[in-house]
Amino acid sequence: MQYDAKNPEEYLELLEDDWRKEKLLAIRQMIITYAPELEEVIRYKMLNYGKEDYILALNAQKHYVSLYVGTIDKVENAETLLAGYNYGKKVAFASKSR
Repeated sequence: MQYDAKNPEEYLELLEDDWRKEKLLAIRQMIITYAPELEEVIRYKMLNYGKEDYILALNAQKHYVSLYVGTIDKVENAETLLAGYNYGKKVAFASKSR
């Protein structure tokens, strides 16, 4: 789903209070905890984390929560971490199911 938010706070307010918001907030907290140096902004109508370019993007879709990795080379041990996940050209992975 696309949320027309101007900043991360507004994005979070627009999310419905359901399992997707719960999962998104848990992933968001991990990003903030393990990479506090990354700036959180809205790009492409979703949460983006990085400095000059995005490293991660996070979005609540209709039936799942997506975590996109901008450059897979920036993720240590990526192949092991992504085992069992679907990933394509620009999208590093999206959860298979809840």
